[in-house]
Amino acid sequence: MKTLQQVLEDSGLAELPLTEKSNDYIAQFITQREDFFQRVCREKADKYPYGLSLGLMTQMIHAALENYQVTHAKTAELRTLITDHIGDVHAAKFTTMNDIEIQTLATVWLMVQGANGIDFSYANEQAEMLCSVLDKQSPTIGDNPIRSQLMQAYYIGVEHLRPEYQPTSLLASLSNKVKALFNT
Repeated sequence: MKTLQQVLEDSGLAELPLTEKSNDYIAQFITQREDFFQRVCREKADKYPYGLSLGLMTQMIHAALENYQVTHAKTAELRTLITDHIGDVHAAKFTTMNDIEIQTLATVWLMVQGANGIDFSYANEQAEMLCSVLDKQSPTIGDNPIRSQLMQAYYIGVEHLRPEYQPTSLLASLSNKVKALFNT
């Protein structure tokens, strides 16, 4: 049975452009969630562990978003206080664990979506929604660095698309059968 670490690495985790703090967070996240992931894999042995990782990451991002939205107002007040008393330079350096958690989980979640063959339009919608939550001052369309990072993570996942999630159309199936006939 694959570990959560292996599943995420197979999905492209090592290629994600994560900060040192984000790498520390995801390592801690994996350690904390491993037992739960293994239990789910045993209970749902008929499911692919990659699909189960998508379920886990979806559950975790929704919980993190809820927590982020609850604490966002207080964090914004604290940033304003820092700006007013110390300056913009120091306020820009201020991050909370909620900021690191939500950005890291969002990035990994989009990567896992790509690796599971989730449709681009859905992933794009989710990236835009996350941007609207994470970056209220910036527009969510265009050159938004958070959205770019999320979509980059999605495409890293797509590069690691699992064979069991490869789209199979009638044309692709026929093409494969014709190729098999000529190769025998």
